Amino acid sequence: TTHFFAGTPKENIVEGTFFLEVGIRQKLSVGTILSASWIPEWPVINNEVWKDPFLLGSERQETDQDAQAFKIAAESIGGSPVTLKYGFGRQEIETEQSGIYLFQQPGSFLTTTDLNLLKRDTDFHLVEALYGIPLGRGIMIRPGVTYVRGDADGDANSFNRFQGKVSFVYPRERWRFFGNFSIGWKGYDQANPVFNKTREDVTYGTTLGLAYEAPFGWKNFAATAFTSYRRQDANIKFYDSTSAIVSLGLAWRF
Repeated sequence: TTHFFAGTPKENIVEGTFFLEVGIRQKLSVGTILSASWIPEWPVINNEVWKDPFLLGSERQETDQDAQAFKIAAESIGGSPVTLKYGFGRQEIETEQSGIYLFQQPGSFLTTTDLNLLKRDTDFHLVEALYGIPLGRGIMIRPGVTYVRGDADGDANSFNRFQGKVSFVYPRERWRFFGNFSIGWKGYDQANPVFNKTREDVTYGTTLGLAYEAPFGWKNFAATAFTSYRRQDANIKFYDSTSAIVSLGLAWRF
């Protein structure tokens, strides 16, 4: 069986990732489900960052951050509960000026080498393994581990990230309840020259939501609602962050 899809696959929402994908999924006779997808740049979605995050004394200016990725996956390998995924992506900053303000100050401690360490254009490699544990009545718990390598143009922004997570799905008639809990650690290759410290982050978060099949009697549709919370605690307080998402959606299967 072959399926084409566009949007955010439901398994992504369950696992706490919200990328929009375009791809194809093929189920083999041995039970394995192969898929390949493209996560394109979406011009309708504004993803902006600061040109120079370290600017002082005046308002910082924004610039576009463009990213796209490709992903392949093998789910239920040989009919087993094991899923493996690999992804490659590229992130580019349109106008990169990290550290320029501090570099231009009289008697600056930054050098041109330091400016190169702060560059943020990055290639990403992701490897993920998941294991599904059925508990009966359609209830599924899915623990997993993820490794991400970020190779940035600047070594102060290159990193290794390790994450553990567990997701669950609980169906009940036309309803499906789902959630995800994760915790991870990210370590960077070299010291950030602005703070003279090698950055380390601890991240954790959760996603909770529900889906309702065939709302208003519409076949092949599902209404979804979920909320997501993420927290990043860094040893350099400048990089501490908190994010929250609340979403309502309508999915169409074709």
